[in-house]
Amino acid sequence: MTATREDRVTVLEGKVENLEINPQPGQNDAFSRNLVGLRREFAEFRATQKKQDATLAMHTGKLVGLGNDLLDLSGSLNVVKIELRDFKDVVSGRLERLDDDVAGLKEDVSTLKTDMVEVKGALAEILERLPPRAA
Repeated sequence: MTATREDRVTVLEGKVENLEINPQPGQNDAFSRNLVGLRREFAEFRATQKKQDATLAMHTGKLVGLGNDLLDLSGSLNVVKIELRDFKDVVSGRLERLDDDVAGLKEDVSTLKTDMVEVKGALAEILERLPPRAA
């Protein structure tokens, strides 16, 4: 009968629980040196991590500041849009009045042209009635 996978895992777990380590000569010294090296590396890692945390906090603060600035700019842009719309309304009203004024001026110029034609005719009649110039 073949052992199932579960049976084999159970046997291996039992062996691991009762695992004995027989240190070899010099093995404890090697483990100690390795442990000292690991502690030094973790200390370096902690120092680097501390610097990274400070940098991250600084960048997060700057990002929050940029977000606030962006909100302020957005509000200012909305104010500018409203003022521009009001300005366009004012200018549009003035342009309409200006168009009306120009139309009135065109009528006045047309009337003046007609009057000038009449004045020229009247002057021509006056000049015809005058005696000729003495030479």
